[in-house]
Amino acid sequence: MVYRTEITDAELDFILIINVVERRKALNELLRTNMLNMKQKVMIHLNINIKINDLAHEYLIINHRPNKATYKMIKKKINELKGLKQNLSLEVSVDPFNPCSISNVNSKDEILAAYNLKTGSILF
Repeated sequence: MVYRTEITDAELDFILIINVVERRKALNELLRTNMLNMKQKVMIHLNINIKINDLAHEYLIINHRPNKATYKMIKKKINELKGLKQNLSLEVSVDPFNPCSISNVNSKDEILAAYNLKTGSILF
């Protein structure tokens, strides 16, 4: 959201290292004050894209500008996510019949789901 691009809820969860409840409360507060635009698509699963609006972006830049360490952390996480997508694409092309390979790596949510599956970080 810092870069004025749409982000999915799964990407936001991957980039931010905060409690899910705190993240949801913050998102609800921003939605309630009309600082965010949210798009929902229902295809196979519910896909939610979040984007900060222009007025909110200008307000945050003037009054609550993130520091350089925050920008570096976000950029590092975004690059890590891009690397995960490249690795998954390579694994699918090399071994498409492996059950851990996901055939459709276009969805950012599916990339994060595959990463969590491979690392075993999903708690049931």
